[in-house]
Amino acid sequence: MIFSESHPAQACRFGEQVLQLRDDRWWDAVQDVRAEHLELITDVAGRSPDDYKLDPDLFDQDPGLILAFRGILPAIRKLVRSITKGAAAGVGEFHKYKAHVRKCLMQGIVPSTPLDRKVPTPTAIINAAFCFYLTSLPQLMERLEDQKPSDIERRSYWTSG
Repeated sequence: MIFSESHPAQACRFGEQVLQLRDDRWWDAVQDVRAEHLELITDVAGRSPDDYKLDPDLFDQDPGLILAFRGILPAIRKLVRSITKGAAAGVGEFHKYKAHVRKCLMQGIVPSTPLDRKVPTPTAIINAAFCFYLTSLPQLMERLEDQKPSDIERRSYWTSG
């Protein structure tokens, strides 16, 4: 968990990502998605900030620099919250439409107007589609002729879309 010249350690960034997802009420919406990314950020975000180190090739091992960074994190969080203040509004719609979006994508079609005749917001569609990408791409490939998920070249084709 090494800080570089321009970026905090991955653990710090993932920790902040998880905090932001929780603040925006998205964590509850995605924490049960069976995806390696969520397992990774949960694990890495849970590491102690006391384990952070500076890249020895770029900095002297001055713990004051890391402590200073920790001191500005609340200000950074406040700025991020001001930018994402409307993000929580999409959680309910994501829950409402994610099954519909998955069903459409599993059929290989663009998500259309659901049964209630309301059009989901782009945020709901994008997040539901990304969850589909993380969890259901192999099942879609199994349904298509000559598209085995174990074929790395074919899987790469579908993920580079």
